[in-house]
Amino acid sequence: DWIAENNPVWIEAINEPNPRNKNSTPRVYQVFESATLTTEGYRIVWVKSVQKQLDDASRRLGRIQRTEDDFAALNKKEYQSEEKFLSDVKGILQTNRTKHFFEYKIVATVEETTKQMHPGRPTADTSYRMIRKTIYTIEYSLIADQIKHDACYDGVFPLITNGKCSAPEVLLM
Repeated sequence: DWIAENNPVWIEAINEPNPRNKNSTPRVYQVFESATLTTEGYRIVWVKSVQKQLDDASRRLGRIQRTEDDFAALNKKEYQSEEKFLSDVKGILQTNRTKHFFEYKIVATVEETTKQMHPGRPTADTSYRMIRKTIYTIEYSLIADQIKHDACYDGVFPLITNGKCSAPEVLLM
């Protein structure tokens, strides 16, 4: 949470063309020295990669899109058990790892139809019974603040080292 709240000053360590594909995103690595050590006493240097940042954002967007698609498919089915519906919703959120990106509520809609009590053609004396069927659907919204918070960590990973050099950008060379 420190990175999201404090906006650290990143130092550019590497900026070179991508050796695998000259026309793609260049390899840019930035570093930031952590003020704290690990419990074992090692230095922590935070590294931010532009390629990884784009990849992380793309993957998060894909997981959110898959969740929304799964919710749309779920709403097309007719669930008559709230427990089963809720179980499937939680399964979708867990499978796509998007639980913290969505707020949702289960909506129960009651459909009423009438049916003749006895077979045959209806007459003036025909009696009918009311049939109630409860259908469950999901209404959801994205939690923009959580998505923005997670985006602060796109492309960031720790480099734990026992190296004694003073400049963190030298560690990536």
